[in-house]
Amino acid sequence: MPALVPVFTLTPNPSLDETWRLETFHEDRINRVDGERLDPGGKGINVSRLLRVLEVDAPAVGFAGGENGRTLRKRLAAEGVTDAMTDIAGETRRNLTLQIGRTGRTIKINHPGPEILPVEFNRMANQLETTLTSGSYLAVCGSVPPGMGRAETVGLLARLSARGVRICVDSEMLDLDNLTTIRPCLVKWNQLELEAFLGQATSLSLRSDCASAARSVARRTGAIVVVTRGEDGAVAATPEGGQMALSAPQVEVRSTVGAGDAMLGGILAVFAGWRPDRESEEDDLLPLALRTGVACGAAKSALTGTGMPTRDAILTWYNKTGRPIPL
Repeated sequence: MPALVPVFTLTPNPSLDETWRLETFHEDRINRVDGERLDPGGKGINVSRLLRVLEVDAPAVGFAGGENGRTLRKRLAAEGVTDAMTDIAGETRRNLTLQIGRTGRTIKINHPGPEILPVEFNRMANQLETTLTSGSYLAVCGSVPPGMGRAETVGLLARLSARGVRICVDSEMLDLDNLTTIRPCLVKWNQLELEAFLGQATSLSLRSDCASAARSVARRTGAIVVVTRGEDGAVAATPEGGQMALSAPQVEVRSTVGAGDAMLGGILAVFAGWRPDRESEEDDLLPLALRTGVACGAAKSALTGTGMPTRDAILTWYNKTGRPIPL
């Protein structure tokens, strides 16, 4: 396998993700916790964690502060994820997920996060501008914490993109004008996020409607657009007008938390040069990336909590996943 293209992730609002497992949940009674776990969290961090499983180093850029921030960094180190966090004065947030029974039902409670001071944002921005080189990938994922301005963020990403850094977006913080300015190489949403982005009152419930909407955004932004559709898999569209769809394999869903992040990690692994087997080395890039991403999402959905699947589990689900079909 040739040398991998560098990949970085940016999680502006990382967290410690605490998961409590409960057999049942009743709003008007005392509920008992059957088990718990604590993981480093945030969408971009989850992407880095998935990539680490596939032995693709993806330094996690973001902000970390206080006791939670120290614990976050220790957890990253324990999973082998390169720590590229910027120290801040505030306290890294802690989020809670209730995992109820074995049906995949979850309740998420997220903290807004600490305020980011201008000097802290500038330190992070300088780190990216001095580290990232042309051709490398930067996945920008998740929400923006208080104090981190959209205009400054868009300006930073546009400068990096102009220098040849390939920006990948999995975030609701950017509108169409922002994406047109940044010119990312990839945008990933789920169906609900795409509907919210377009401001449409009607649902994109049909695969063909979802693919058409993705193609429209791809043409206007110059990005590949991937949209996940739960049990129906995913669709992808290119700026040149190409469209494809891939059905998801049947999964006994334990938790969907982090499945979209795992999917993006799988896509980026292929873009960076990772391959699931020798037979796939001659496959076209986007169909292979989509298949790998769907397999990673399926492997994550089969797990409880916010832990990432193993490499063997990912390869097992890859073999259970079909190939994309053109639309």
